Amino acid sequence: MKIVALISDIVVPMVSVSTASAQGAGDAAGRLREQQLKLRGQKAEKNLSNKELKEKEKKGQEETDKLFMGENLTARQNGGEPSKSDIALQKGLSKRRETLEKREKGLDLRESLIAAAEKKVEERIRELKKLESRVTSLTKKNFEENTNRFKKLVSMYE
Repeated sequence: MKIVALISDIVVPMVSVSTASAQGAGDAAGRLREQQLKLRGQKAEKNLSNKELKEKEKKGQEETDKLFMGENLTARQNGGEPSKSDIALQKGLSKRRETLEKREKGLDLRESLIAAAEKKVEERIRELKKLESRVTSLTKKNFEENTNRFKKLVSMYE
């Protein structure tokens, strides 16, 4: 559940139900980045005390919280209740998971079929090699017999 809340904190502000709220969320994320960069720059330039820095960061966080209002609230900001976009995101992720699981089962089935086919092919190769060696030995035997017959014929007519 912590992972879901973390993902929703990152993704949900950028994903929304309507295009207008999506643009607002994108602008809000951009403003948040700008504020963070400004704060970092101010830290380096002014060498503010830790207390002052914490106050500025707190103000920045409060402004960020104000930006994400209404449907753009994350589950953590909304007191644990998921927003519509959180629910839509979760449904999409569960459908994707089901699709991936079906695909995995199909691939597992294919893998087992391929393994069985490979086993049959290897067995057939072994049989063919045995047959080849048998044919080779019989051919040699036949050649030797024919050679002996020919020698006998030659010796008869000499």
